[in-house]
Amino acid sequence: SLGASLNAAWRDLQHLATRPNAAAPPGGAVGAPVAQAGEGIQNVQHAIVASLDRARHERLQAALQQGSRERAAFLTMDHFSRAFLRCPPRAPYYLSPVEFREAICRYMCAPSPACAPLTGVALHASSRGGIIDRHGDVMLNAHTTEDMETRLRHDPLKHVLAQHIKDAGGFARVEDFHFFAQAVPANILAQLGPQDRRARFPTPDITALVLRRGPQRYIEVKTTSYNNTYYSGDPLGGNYGTAKRARAAA
Repeated sequence: SLGASLNAAWRDLQHLATRPNAAAPPGGAVGAPVAQAGEGIQNVQHAIVASLDRARHERLQAALQQGSRERAAFLTMDHFSRAFLRCPPRAPYYLSPVEFREAICRYMCAPSPACAPLTGVALHASSRGGIIDRHGDVMLNAHTTEDMETRLRHDPLKHVLAQHIKDAGGFARVEDFHFFAQAVPANILAQLGPQDRRARFPTPDITALVLRRGPQRYIEVKTTSYNNTYYSGDPLGGNYGTAKRARAAA
């Protein structure tokens, strides 16, 4: 009968909407008995689909092994990791076909085409070196001499972003030491060399006025990759970088 079919279909929906290790759906559009289906819900179809998507997402997350590369990639796949898809198709900002292939493989947690012929080769670096893996994690995270990972990965992004702001009619300044240092008396600044100044005062990667009449903003560029954190615990507590700067300024 129609009633029996509706009951069976509703039970199937409730089963699909049940999260891992739960006995029933957590309320919402599918949690109600079939006789009350849709009561008080403005968009029933949207609410049911949302409940099913949440449960499916949690089951997939629970199925991924703790500490695995696949789980890390799944949990960090967001608008930041998709930023390369919005790379403007004009020089000097565009990705070549080879670069785009590399980016999309990393986004999908697939092996690196560039590292395929080098897998198993020892990479010698000032730190974080090791045997090159098929995903390229060792190559990406290695510390090279003369701070080349910053020059080749971090700084180009910083200058491209600043140029984007300028192209849109805004104002941007890179490595703006005076953003915070202007609050320090001139006689104290005069006693500090360039290295001392950088150690004692935060230097925003970019200070910007996106709209000429809008508020001034400061922007920090961070490159991320699959690795263990560089930061460790600090006896002063809180963020390691902040505590390190506090000691330098003391």
